[in-house]
Amino acid sequence: MVNRIVVGADSFSIHGKFDEQGMFLLMEEGDILSDEDFARIVTFVDDHRNGDIFLLPKKYGLSRNSKKGIMYAPFSAYREKGKHAPWLAQKLDRDQEFHGVYEQLTNGVISTEILRFLHGFTPFGMIFKGSLLNQLMEIADAGIQSSSAGIQNAGQDANVTFGSPAHTLEDVLVKGSFPVLKWLLAVQARACLDEKLYYIDGVDYTLKNSFEGDKTFFEGIYDRAWYKDTVDQLIEWLKEMSIHQETLQMIVMQHALFIVKYMIQANLDNLNKHLFEETDGEAFLWKLGEVLSYIDDSIICENQGYHVDMKNEDCLVWVLLILKYKDTGLEFDFADGCYSYNDIQIGELTKPTADIQFMDNKDMEDHTELTIEGRLSPILLMNGAEFGVLVGDRFYPAEYNERYAHTKAFGMSIFKLRAFTIRVELPYGQETELAYVTRVRTDVFENGETMGMSVEDLPVTLEFDSHFSRLCDRFRHSYWKINKKLYMYKTEANIMKVDPVKHGKIAGRELTLWRDMFATGQKKVIKFIIVRAFLKAKPVLKHRPIWLFFDKIYKAGDSAEYMYKYARSKKDGIKCYYLADGASEDYARLEREGMKPVKRRSVKHRYAFLYADMVIVSNSTVYAFNDFGTINSALIRDLMNFHVACVQHGMSIQKIAVAQNRLRDNTRLYFCASKYEIENLSKPIYGYEGYDALKLTGVPRYDGLINEDKRQILLSPTWRMQAAVPVTKNEGVSRDYNPLFKETTYYQVYNSLINDERLIAAAQKYNYKIVYVLHPIVSPQIDDFDKNPSVEIIPAVAVHGHSGVNYEKVFRESSLMVSDFSGVQFDFAYMRKPVVYLHHHDIPKHYEEGTFHYDTMGFGEICEDNDELIDVLISYMQNNCEMKPEYRRRADDFFRFDDHDNCERIYDVMIDYQKTKIH
Repeated sequence: MVNRIVVGADSFSIHGKFDEQGMFLLMEEGDILSDEDFARIVTFVDDHRNGDIFLLPKKYGLSRNSKKGIMYAPFSAYREKGKHAPWLAQKLDRDQEFHGVYEQLTNGVISTEILRFLHGFTPFGMIFKGSLLNQLMEIADAGIQSSSAGIQNAGQDANVTFGSPAHTLEDVLVKGSFPVLKWLLAVQARACLDEKLYYIDGVDYTLKNSFEGDKTFFEGIYDRAWYKDTVDQLIEWLKEMSIHQETLQMIVMQHALFIVKYMIQANLDNLNKHLFEETDGEAFLWKLGEVLSYIDDSIICENQGYHVDMKNEDCLVWVLLILKYKDTGLEFDFADGCYSYNDIQIGELTKPTADIQFMDNKDMEDHTELTIEGRLSPILLMNGAEFGVLVGDRFYPAEYNERYAHTKAFGMSIFKLRAFTIRVELPYGQETELAYVTRVRTDVFENGETMGMSVEDLPVTLEFDSHFSRLCDRFRHSYWKINKKLYMYKTEANIMKVDPVKHGKIAGRELTLWRDMFATGQKKVIKFIIVRAFLKAKPVLKHRPIWLFFDKIYKAGDSAEYMYKYARSKKDGIKCYYLADGASEDYARLEREGMKPVKRRSVKHRYAFLYADMVIVSNSTVYAFNDFGTINSALIRDLMNFHVACVQHGMSIQKIAVAQNRLRDNTRLYFCASKYEIENLSKPIYGYEGYDALKLTGVPRYDGLINEDKRQILLSPTWRMQAAVPVTKNEGVSRDYNPLFKETTYYQVYNSLINDERLIAAAQKYNYKIVYVLHPIVSPQIDDFDKNPSVEIIPAVAVHGHSGVNYEKVFRESSLMVSDFSGVQFDFAYMRKPVVYLHHHDIPKHYEEGTFHYDTMGFGEICEDNDELIDVLISYMQNNCEMKPEYRRRADDFFRFDDHDNCERIYDVMIDYQKTKIH
């Protein structure tokens, strides 16, 4: 029998009785829980220790509006007004005595055996501030003793599960944060289990708990079993409750919807944990539909339960209804300017939007051609409508294409926006208005006979959420000046206005835009007004073309650096800048080499980025690498006009349209090393057809690949999303340490491999060194791996006192590479050195195959476990690590070039583009 207490938010009094069907206790945040009620709850908990207890405080209950429903958050009950159990977040003041803290923690906490329903204990981490790290390291050096100065403890017994004299802080300390401590979250349960809790005097620290709803640190989302077991038990619970109750309580349905939407959110698009193969992912989505079958349509349609961080949430409502009714042809009903399902209104037709991703203005002989590219909510087209632009009486319909516009969950596309292009002819010297509309045609009947057709144009709301949208909808007086035209968007009327350029009008528009910016009350506005003035002065301050180059910024040495060094050596009148993090090892190296790198966030960095003609990069998301989110880019995007050239980090042979489609960075040039890359990127989903962007030239960093074999076995796998902390800042900085990393199969497989006695013995016998290079995203985990003197572990970037790798050096000196799906395999194959793949059956794939198939095109054997891999490696070591003829033929077929002239070919294309395309 499943039992639950839900402390939620709706009314002051306690409702119902504790019975075998479960009890739902509702109360307001901050309300006092009486001693009598508190005692009843404690008694109930004691009597149902194997039950499932959920506590929902209002703080994380009903969200910003009533339609959002319950925001699920366990572990908190209010005993006194203003005080609650601190498992969500609690600040402990300096010099506070531990016994006082302990009393505060115990006061009001009523839960035991929390989250058995969701399998496993919630991670508990401590994030420290100030000089605590130094203090902890000093203590670690001496070892922990219960009598150590500055440490007090709580607990009933010396037999503890964490922090006993048998352990040192060094065992658990990871550069400023503890790894996950699998403690029960109720303090009473801790006392019952005789666990000890340490508190260091004179230190500020924050306790933070991760629970369902946390997209990063809740353990369950990284465990396939959590999804299956949770859904199975949830279905069982809902089924059993529905037998006893004709209508399930709203809070029950909201909670069930929360679970469904949270699971989708945790695996949405790039958050996919790759726990399911493609067919399994689809089957699991249909399983979620079984949960949804117990939830009223009204709760689904009103989007209650949990806010999923995505645009077009009504499309998710559509998907949930499809899953519930197992009807892939399900559509909404349309009437009176609204759309609904089963007479439940979901929204007005003005709610779904068209997202403008890119606009371009091209002057023709007798008119201007405006090109608009974007994505459209499919809801707008369900009633047979056409989308387009109305200029006067002329309607320009959208041309739909297959450019990437998917929203995925568990790797499966759950819906696709309609990618479109519209080309509009605009007359010179005239004011013009563009209305974005859906055109709906309906038959007109009279006396039961069709008399004709009526046409109704419904306005469509525009969004400008791309860095390359030119305009933005945050400010009423946003504008874009290009050549002799001034584009403006009237948000109230959903009209784009195009006027001939008049200098006085531009000055007035700029001032009103400044006023809009000031009205936000944000301090950064002044800075961006100065930036806008700086950009306006570009014709005066900029004297020659500027090319800005960068790789990962925190890690140089990739293709952009090679291209920068080559371009810098040319006397072509172009000013070249290479961007790097001033604190990185590579920055110091580049300075020693006389390369004069630009320090990230310096004035020179801002100058180079804002004035750049071309930005040459090896990774996508150009604005993010320069510290601009879409909110900040909205303040300047009308004045930015750089052209992006991609020189690649890895080979583009997998299904990577989400990251490498043309509109992701408005990429104008894309340099490739293989015909198979061109084949892959030429598919409609990437959006490059007709743009002459794809160039078969080779990639720059291959110019540095010269064989200097020093009898070295190189292990260099890529990362896994499910083993890494998602981006918390931006792609231009290193990922944070993942306290759950050692729980992952990825860690267990590779830690076992580098400590395998058979591999180590063979390397020693045949005189080979073993080097394990961690991927940049895995590098913060270096101290998690068990060390032995026979294997050198090198992080890609400097971290925790370890120097970062020099990729070119390690590639040159290695004899054989072990990889999985990493792009560095191609560097090795370019030198015609052997590659062996570990596609371990316990580690989910990271990418989907595109035009490169490992079984027929790979450059070496494919192994599915460590033992098989070690057998193959021993065989290679016995034969001096020679590449086998079959794999050499594959490498010859894959690469267009095998020389060291890649930079020269690329430079010739870039300089021609600068002269002919950039003005």
